[in-house]
Amino acid sequence: MLPVIMSLAAALFSGAASAYNSGNALFAAMNSSQEQTFAMMYVAGAAEGYQTGHIIGYMRGSRAKVVENSKPGDGGLCVPPSVNYGQLSDVVKKWLSENPARRHEPPISLIFSALNSAFPC
Repeated sequence: MLPVIMSLAAALFSGAASAYNSGNALFAAMNSSQEQTFAMMYVAGAAEGYQTGHIIGYMRGSRAKVVENSKPGDGGLCVPPSVNYGQLSDVVKKWLSENPARRHEPPISLIFSALNSAFPC
């Protein structure tokens, strides 16, 4: 888990991640053979960071809401331990495909919306 979070942190400060300024950019990367793996790790890092309560992010100028140690019924993410990174990425990609009207929003908020609809507590 720590390597994924560290990878995400490094990515956030690299030029490659700055290209993910919207859901449109993330969706394009998820559909690109050259950027697909990086996009999958971006999604995995966001999901793990959210679940462990260690993500520090800003969405449209306000601190991202973090739910630490999510439990059933609290509105957080409850991703089963058997779900792998590819599956997380597939869920987000499908959600972005089905919600094109929201792709202009920040990618981190869209990732959480997608995962919350698939793995609610």
